[in-house]
Amino acid sequence: MAIVDVVFGVFIVQQVPNATVASLGTGAALYTLGILITEPIFASLYNKDTKGNKAFYGYITGNFIKTLLRLAFIMINSVTAFYIIYFLHGIAHSIAFPSFSKVFTQSISKGNESLAWGYKDFMLSLGKIITLFTSGYIVLAFGYQLLFLISASILFLSGVIYPLLKRKYFLNHSSS
Repeated sequence: MAIVDVVFGVFIVQQVPNATVASLGTGAALYTLGILITEPIFASLYNKDTKGNKAFYGYITGNFIKTLLRLAFIMINSVTAFYIIYFLHGIAHSIAFPSFSKVFTQSISKGNESLAWGYKDFMLSLGKIITLFTSGYIVLAFGYQLLFLISASILFLSGVIYPLLKRKYFLNHSSS
């Protein structure tokens, strides 16, 4: 959610009736609770998957759910709805993150682990710089709804469509 991160708190406090800074803290705690409750379960499931199929499809499923939940942020009309959506977003993260970790780790050639993880972090940081810089301007010019639509679209294309198109690459590397 990097493109939304900078303005997310402002969005919640400004757009959700009765939301406060305390609501943001509670929502973040519920998001993290969703992760804490479910991530060990999904990580264990993916760890038992020797071919990487469950991990690959877990990544697709988690990202698809996160895409829908990002769109749901546009329709939040109460603090309770914010809490529920953010908690579910934590669970979706639990489905996607350990699966990505497994598929990505298995695709790294022996001896290149540090380089691969460093490159991944570099690319994510570069993307965050661009999105963090532009997100406020997008909101000022076009509103929060467009920002959430862009965020959901980027996730859907990069986290669902692209891996499905490159399925053989991901699954062939996972099984080696």
